[in-house]
Amino acid sequence: MKVYDLTQKLHDDMLVYSKGTCPNIKKVANIEKDGYEETLISMYSHNGTHIDAPKHMNSKGKSLDEMEINNFLGNALLIDVNNMKKIELDYIKNFEKDILESDFIIFKSGWSKYFNKDLYYKNYPTLTKECAIYLANTSIKGIGIDMLSVDTYESNDFEIHTILFEKSKVIVENLTNLESLPEKFLFIAAPLKYDNADGSQVRAIGIVNY
Repeated sequence: MKVYDLTQKLHDDMLVYSKGTCPNIKKVANIEKDGYEETLISMYSHNGTHIDAPKHMNSKGKSLDEMEINNFLGNALLIDVNNMKKIELDYIKNFEKDILESDFIIFKSGWSKYFNKDLYYKNYPTLTKECAIYLANTSIKGIGIDMLSVDTYESNDFEIHTILFEKSKVIVENLTNLESLPEKFLFIAAPLKYDNADGSQVRAIGIVNY
């Protein structure tokens, strides 16, 4: 068995979706003074590598704490979308048999190499409406991306999010290290269990030869 860490590290000046919403990670106790180490962490629920609940943009959608734990792990299919501007339905249909046998579809664009750079916000591949509708109507639990969002950064209506949330899919954003993975693997992205959770940081991992 081999385990891969697919998670971006959290820190005070990291890249975030909305500028000015960086995490605040503050050491509040240390061994020399207090006999123990402790840290106060304050951050938005969609900072870093995180999972979106349907409730994030759908008032009738479930929150993460309302969902069964098995919604956050399963067999994943890795689809390479490097050098694409749009992820088209015709391309996705090439993987239809494997998609229908998978729990998660993970899109590898290579965009994670721009994390913490301004370029990360721009020109990353996004799903077309038709592609999102197709995936939303399969039995998958959700999708994952190594990019900022499933919608463009300029989006005001968040159409792709909305389509997926209407069918109770989860979305995992800001993954990294996807180039280390084979086409099929076990994906785990377990969120914090807090009340009325619209999203949460995850320690996303991929497991092969399990």
